Amino acid sequence: MFRVILALLLLSTSANAAEGTFFKYMVSATGKPSTQKGLALGYQSEFSILETKLEGGFWTDQSGRPGAKGSAYGSASIGIEPTAGALYVNFFQGIAGITGKDTVLGGPVQFVEDLGIGIRDQKTKTSIGLHYKHMSSAGIFKPNLGRDFIGIQVMLPW
Repeated sequence: MFRVILALLLLSTSANAAEGTFFKYMVSATGKPSTQKGLALGYQSEFSILETKLEGGFWTDQSGRPGAKGSAYGSASIGIEPTAGALYVNFFQGIAGITGKDTVLGGPVQFVEDLGIGIRDQKTKTSIGLHYKHMSSAGIFKPNLGRDFIGIQVMLPW
């Protein structure tokens, strides 16, 4: 994974292209998408050669798994976003806090990984992309089944 990220950085025409508010609609990446849905609002900005992302949102869980429920969350991540013309790819890692531990995520502190690909209008810097989010406690809390979401993200600069 590190080699892929390094190659993307070296091949990119700009490593710091995004800054703005984003809205994300997510569905479960595992099982039936309609059983787990989420919404998020956040802000992404440049920090030296890296990008930072602050995000807050919630998900619902109607999967029927015993003890599984929805939760609100807040996260802070750092990552990279290489671009090539209108195309962007990004990878973020960070930490999150959740309000509702359950039989899927057993503790209030979780780790997040975000991976995205999309297109950005060169003039307005507005972007739309497909994003994947994984959240788990890395084994610190039990249970640690993790949650995986796939979603559409729209970013507006300001």
